[in-house]
Amino acid sequence: MKNDRFKTESGRLPHLSGSRLRRMLTAAVCAALLLGEAALPALAAESFRGSSSAMKAAQVYCGMKEHTHTARCRQEEKILACTLQEGEGHTHTPECWTFPKRLTCSLIEGEGHFHGEECYVSTESLVCPLPEGEEHTHTSECFVTEQTLRCTLSTQSAHTHTDACYSSEPVYLCGLENDPAHVHTLSCADPAAVLLLCTRPEQPPHTHTEACFRTEERLVCTLSEHRHSAECYQNETPRPETQADWIASVAEARLTGDWQHDFLEVAKTQLGYAPDGTTLTVNGQRRLYTRYGDWFSDNPEIISGEWCAMFLCFCLYYADIDALPFDCSCIRWLNMITETDSSLYHPYGDGYVPQPGDIIFFTYGRRSLRDTNDVREAYGLAPLSEDGTKLRADHVGVLVSMNSKGFRTIEGNNGPVSYHSYSFGSDGEVGDEELILGYCSLPENPHVRTLRDVTGLCTAVGDLPMRAQLYLGEAVYSDYQRWEKAGNGGALLAIWHLAMSRDGEPFASDGAVEYTVKLPVSAGENVTVSFLDEEGAESVPCTVEDGCVRFVSARTGTVVFSRLAEPKEQP
Repeated sequence: MKNDRFKTESGRLPHLSGSRLRRMLTAAVCAALLLGEAALPALAAESFRGSSSAMKAAQVYCGMKEHTHTARCRQEEKILACTLQEGEGHTHTPECWTFPKRLTCSLIEGEGHFHGEECYVSTESLVCPLPEGEEHTHTSECFVTEQTLRCTLSTQSAHTHTDACYSSEPVYLCGLENDPAHVHTLSCADPAAVLLLCTRPEQPPHTHTEACFRTEERLVCTLSEHRHSAECYQNETPRPETQADWIASVAEARLTGDWQHDFLEVAKTQLGYAPDGTTLTVNGQRRLYTRYGDWFSDNPEIISGEWCAMFLCFCLYYADIDALPFDCSCIRWLNMITETDSSLYHPYGDGYVPQPGDIIFFTYGRRSLRDTNDVREAYGLAPLSEDGTKLRADHVGVLVSMNSKGFRTIEGNNGPVSYHSYSFGSDGEVGDEELILGYCSLPENPHVRTLRDVTGLCTAVGDLPMRAQLYLGEAVYSDYQRWEKAGNGGALLAIWHLAMSRDGEPFASDGAVEYTVKLPVSAGENVTVSFLDEEGAESVPCTVEDGCVRFVSARTGTVVFSRLAEPKEQP
């Protein structure tokens, strides 16, 4: 990834001569050896330390005021603790309750019942005092038959409850109903028969006194206690962007299906982006939030990590380029690409001619005197692999242009997303070509048929001078996607934009126009003519002849010609 030690104040990589480069590297190595590794973090930490007065003068982002509660923040007040209500009090009287109508009849409603033979069981009992033997044998006279009632029903006539079976008479248990000096209270009534109507609670007469209150100290201050810490001076609003923001940021990109072009188009929409100071706390440290880290991962360490590779992955994703793997690390990403398709990677100096839209990988110690682990360690760079099989990319960008004098890129994590210009060396001086590790070219988009070689002529029958303009470049891919999304199927013949003009000025037709479009078709082929709109594709009838398609329409706009597999009958 890009290291801040390589930035100038303008955010560009410095252009160094060979002798100056050697002096700077030698000094850096010596400093690292003399001071030791521990000195570097200490120096960095010192630069972030400030006096308390400087902290107070700095802008705070916590949104809180420094405050400690004092006696003025609290106020004593009396709180009513008594559960009684002030007033004359209340005792329930007979007016406070009633005795609802209740059943007093002892009979059961029904058809009635009288015992019959089925309600009894017969048993015989021996009453003879003589024992059986040679002189006596028991006969029926020796026994008596008894009837035992086994029915559980009461004997009663048929009965249906009437008003006489109910009573609303008061039922008191105190036994003092005839005492003229006695006034019934609720406790005198039968709880099973009485219904309390009064909603007032019983209580004796009461007036609140001091004993009815307790004193409490209440916080009346509207501020929260807070003392500013170092974290209060950092602007931390985790993950302030959403997917909708990312989509809006690339809305101006016009995708054509040409991946090199589309990659650059999306990258241009990001020009000017830079971390806004929002930070995340990662392992107790504050680190800058980036759009591209948030898009790539939910891991705070990645969200706030080096973002040059994630910036390009973001651009590839929103350019609909799915031929390359993605990674947040330059080192891993380059090796993943070469493992996926080694033909895409071109080491610097192998004769490959770089093209706009290529991914360009930088190194800060691979191809020069800096190619030692001691120097790389002094600069905080990843060490070289022991077996030399892994490529050590330290930074990455997208190539915009290149000529004999130098090249231009769009990069992130080298200051804001911006253009950067580099110069090739001359007259024996080392130039910025020393920084180039290699290039990754993008494969051809397999999802889009190239229409640049499709030719044709559209004429109209009648007096109106008509023309049809073939959509090439940026409009082809978007129109193709709309047609494909409509789901009409078939093999694409051409995409046209029908526009009426008179003397070069567009105008609207008042009626239907017959069009003749020259296309590589034969009579009898099943050709579909469809006008595209936001809701899909609308087909219109057409006639297919050798070398042309005829149709009549009052519409203008984007029209798609496609060939279906089966021939159709001519209208």
